[in-house]
Amino acid sequence: MTKAVWLLLILGISLAFASPYTASAQFGDDTNKPLKIKERAKFEIAFQSGYSLGALLYTTNGELRLDAGPWYGGALDFYLKRDIMLELSYFNRSGNISQLNGGAFQPGVGKDLGIQTTQYVQVGSIKTFRKGKIAPFIGGNLGLGWYSSDIPGSSTSTFFAVSGLGGARIFLSDHFGIRLQGRLLLPIFFGSIGFYCGGGGCGTGVSGSGTVEGELSGGLFLSF
Repeated sequence: MTKAVWLLLILGISLAFASPYTASAQFGDDTNKPLKIKERAKFEIAFQSGYSLGALLYTTNGELRLDAGPWYGGALDFYLKRDIMLELSYFNRSGNISQLNGGAFQPGVGKDLGIQTTQYVQVGSIKTFRKGKIAPFIGGNLGLGWYSSDIPGSSTSTFFAVSGLGGARIFLSDHFGIRLQGRLLLPIFFGSIGFYCGGGGCGTGVSGSGTVEGELSGGLFLSF
């Protein structure tokens, strides 16, 4: 009787250890691989600030010069695939704007037009190339921009803008890291844009033109 009990116990233990390998052979599972407990992130939030390199606007009355200066903003990225993200971004910058007349009788005469605020809302996609804790990326966006000034009598101007960006995300943990990037912006003015100093002077206009702006930035991101 004792031998029979021992035989049954040994047979049961053998079946217990053999059943996982039998099941894996039948269904094609590899039980030697560790289970993936954490799911891939669905979206990211980035908070950034940086430095705008300034820009020139060519107008009918000369050049408008946008001085370089700081900016701030953020982005919301949704994972479409493991390496493709849909991005919605917003950023804002303020800086001095001046007019440089280009007439034959007053070459190089400048006028300070006050503080210019520029806002951008853009949507696009980002391609990532993650290797370990560093994930370089490139992307392209399009959207709208707004110019507004503290000049008395001036109005807010809306324009279309496209941009290209590139940089890298450095993961300090699975859900947190640093985002560094550079962006090249191309605002395009299909309508007119005007600035006024008051007193009958400083009026200017732009139509069907554009400029190029650059920015460098850094910040933090969170993955969820």
